[in-house]
Amino acid sequence: MAQYYTFKVVTQSCLEEFNNSYFFGEYILIGDFSKFVKNDELIVSKELVDILKDKVEDTYENAEGDTVSVKLLELINHEEVVDKVTSEGLNVLMQQFYYFEDPISSEEFLKRYHIDK
Repeated sequence: MAQYYTFKVVTQSCLEEFNNSYFFGEYILIGDFSKFVKNDELIVSKELVDILKDKVEDTYENAEGDTVSVKLLELINHEEVVDKVTSEGLNVLMQQFYYFEDPISSEEFLKRYHIDK
């Protein structure tokens, strides 16, 4: 039986021409992760994190011609989906971006992001 999980991850994007110019993104992903479940518990392994990275990490050229690199910053949490799901592969359910007037570091972003914890 397939076991579906949602994962919340945050990413850090960097304009390669400006090493300290970051913006951040939040993704909620869903997929069948049965092969990572042992004794009814999800095992968060390097292989699983690599699968998540494959989905969210990217390098592309934006509209202004700048090269943007997107890297997985942190896996925030995961939840088992108990409702019946019919989905193939790993899919993005939600994507949100965080921009700040003044540049901030990844450490400062994570501090602000986790403010409700």
